[in-house]
Amino acid sequence: MYDSEPADRRPLVLSPELAREWTDSATDPAHTAEIARECCTPVDAFEWYKVGKAVGNVRNQGQDLIRPDSGTA
Repeated sequence: MYDSEPADRRPLVLSPELAREWTDSATDPAHTAEIARECCTPVDAFEWYKVGKAVGNVRNQGQDLIRPDSGTA
């Protein structure tokens, strides 16, 4: 359906403590990368759905945007 894989746009879900550390400008950049890689909620903890192209345009509105794409099983 896609010419290429969509960009990786997984949410970065962290505990409150790690979120504070991750956003602290005093935290070493290498450590912030480690937090993002190693400490976030794993990808298999989420439900994923393909959506239509309209979702990618912020001007689009409506309930159709939250329905799974009709091309999905």
